[in-house]
This record gives sequence, structure tokens and C-alpha cells, in this order.
Amino acid sequence: MPLLTGATICRMLIIKSIDRLGRNYSEILNQWQFITKTICADILVIDMPLLDTRTKEGGLTGIFVADLVLQILAYVAQTERDFIRQRQ
Repeated sequence: MPLLTGATICRMLIIKSIDRLGRNYSEILNQWQFITKTICADILVIDMPLLDTRTKEGGLTGIFVADLVLQILAYVAQTERDFIRQRQ
């Protein structure tokens, strides 16, 4: 038990790419908000290290850049899915 003294429980979701969070733009953003704000868990996106919520560097500017990148990637994910649907 001495090893666990002062230990904390860490909640973290590790995903390969942002499109694993949802099927469309709004679903990705809603899931991101739910995970990071409601259940206070961190997210690590392997394909996009800029979206690693464990790093608290950059303060408000870092949060702004991460939110902006998230919005762009969610848009790209939905656009790719729409193109795939059109080709079928």
C-alpha cells in the first residue's frame, strides 16, 4: 500500500484519430465536450498530438488553438464521410 499513497485515478481516452469520436461534425464536438468537460477525462489523439488535453502548456492560447484544430478536423472527418457516401 505505500506505493499507492498519494496516487490519483487518471481518466484518459486514447484514440487513433479524431473521427473515432463520432460519425459527423456535431457528434465529434459533442463527444469531445462530454469527455473533457462533463467527466473531466483527458483525450490523447495519436494522429494529432496537438489535441493532447493532458498538456496544460500555452494557457488560454493553447486551449484556443486546440479548439480551432478540433473544429477543423471534425469538419474534415465529416466531409470525407460525405464523399465516401457519394461514391457508393
